[in-house]
Amino acid sequence: KLSILSSRFRKNVIYGINRKIKVLRKGDLIGLSEVDLSLLSVDCNGSYLLSLKNDYVMVMRDCENRELRKRMYLEYNGIASVEGSFNDNTLIMESILRLRERQSKLLGFNNYAELSLCNKSIGRVEDVFSFLDNQLESILVDYNIDMDKLCLYAGGLGIEDFNVWDHSYVIKKYNGK
Repeated sequence: KLSILSSRFRKNVIYGINRKIKVLRKGDLIGLSEVDLSLLSVDCNGSYLLSLKNDYVMVMRDCENRELRKRMYLEYNGIASVEGSFNDNTLIMESILRLRERQSKLLGFNNYAELSLCNKSIGRVEDVFSFLDNQLESILVDYNIDMDKLCLYAGGLGIEDFNVWDHSYVIKKYNGK
């Protein structure tokens, strides 16, 4: 059952990432180069079809259209998790978690994390958390310094409420100044 659910989960993610987002006007894609535009799919009506798989990074980094960047970001981060959609993975994920928990208990582990780590070099859940905490601490120091600079720079671009879908675009502009 776990194998079947995992397979269905993967198929739903693949379907979601291969979906196309329709953009009606070329003017909504300002910032993309002519080469980038030539790589985009176009439907029979001349609308551009953006792929979360192939076009996401390019749009997030280069496109001036903030609403389109927001739409791409929300679509990408909601892949296979839109409640009620035919490829919603929410219930599948809950079932996988229940089955993994039961499997772990049957094999004598306290949880799935312990089971997953039993044959790996790191070995203990506590060591994983310690490692991640150390990584996060060093990243946050640099991130907070850079975020202050980026927020100021974003304001100069007319982006007063700097958000996650603005990061790649503002960083590229900031580094190219």
